[in-house]
Amino acid sequence: MKKFLLPENCNFYKANLHSHTSWSDGYVSPEEMKKIYKDNGYSVISFTDHNGLFSHYELDDEEFLTITGFEVDFNRPHGNDYADCETAHFCAYPRDRENFTQPGLDVDYRVPKMRWSVDEDKRALMRPDGEAFNRGDYSAENINACLKILRDKNFIVTYNHPCWSVENYPKYIRYTEIDNLEVYNHGCFVGGWDEHCGHVYDDFLREGKMIKCVATDDNHGPHDMCGGFTMFCAEKLTHEAIIDAFDKGNFYCSTGPEITSLYVEDGKIHIETKEKCDIIRLVTGHRRASLVRGEDHASFSIHPDCKYVRIEVVNGIYRAYTNAYPVSTLLAE
Repeated sequence: MKKFLLPENCNFYKANLHSHTSWSDGYVSPEEMKKIYKDNGYSVISFTDHNGLFSHYELDDEEFLTITGFEVDFNRPHGNDYADCETAHFCAYPRDRENFTQPGLDVDYRVPKMRWSVDEDKRALMRPDGEAFNRGDYSAENINACLKILRDKNFIVTYNHPCWSVENYPKYIRYTEIDNLEVYNHGCFVGGWDEHCGHVYDDFLREGKMIKCVATDDNHGPHDMCGGFTMFCAEKLTHEAIIDAFDKGNFYCSTGPEITSLYVEDGKIHIETKEKCDIIRLVTGHRRASLVRGEDHASFSIHPDCKYVRIEVVNGIYRAYTNAYPVSTLLAE
């Protein structure tokens, strides 16, 4: 009997879950950005401007959906050069479509020479919820406490661009209150960072943190748009359906290759792709791996001793990532 990891007969909706508009430090208005993404086959975008949660529902139509969200950062105090600053960034998305209140918001927060404090004329739209986060405290204790508040307030939390943030294993593995990892960040990649972070994903998974993975643009201008995407598998294009798919892991993420089917049957995980790819490989929690070359499908035996399995698809410089799945769940009757 097939156990579908991407629901059978679903609709696929292409999404960018991390973007910055002219409302913070981006160079493109929300209206312009919608047109660009819709013209490039996207159905969903989240405008995650820095430290400000805003609605853009007026841009929604039958073929395009906006998801509210924001990016919060924590920084160790530093000198004049922000490149020397220790930092951690996270995106947060309210599950409730009508929730426009922002936990931890400090409407007066300003840092000299940093452009991503929200413009003055947007302050009136901000709705703080509770005490402001201490975003100048880079300690794991403070960051996890703030992220826990977000999750307790029914927000989905994603850990962003560990490579750009220059956070190594001892730093990022501290984060316990996250739902997803940004396994690819296009804005950072085109800026020179190797922001394919499959190894970071495995670090979390091998520590028993069964989070999911997304690919995003984190775009600020036209040069870094439409590179990374998360492909949701949902019944329809509504906020409730997309958030439900987000929570259930009914999605994969990619910089190009498209996955059309993913399921388990007879102790094997099966994957099908839209076109033949250079490599389809199985990644596990143990020192076991498998791959096939030059195919548009693959089947891999699932070893019962592995903690988890996930699949990467490679085609030239482009990659797709499935979420990781606990082997105990996959092999359960």
